[in-house]
Amino acid sequence: MDEIWTGRRRLEIPERPDMLPKMVPIYDHDSSEHPDSIRVSFEDGTTAIYDIRREQPHPATVKSIEIIRKWNNGYNNQPMRRRRKP
Repeated sequence: MDEIWTGRRRLEIPERPDMLPKMVPIYDHDSSEHPDSIRVSFEDGTTAIYDIRREQPHPATVKSIEIIRKWNNGYNNQPMRRRRKP
């Protein structure tokens, strides 16, 4: 193990296994353009699956979209129809 001198005491850095060169892409949907996660194998025989982070909209934006979709049944502020006077 390598050691780093911090001025007060030495910190031990654990040895990290190297990654194997072949990564396996995992697609969750047929329409996915990029992999949704990848599986990586290491020299010590372990395997890890990493999920891709995707930027999500702010919850207030999602709530606003839901309200707009709920109201999207047509234009509600229509004038009353005129009727013939008897």
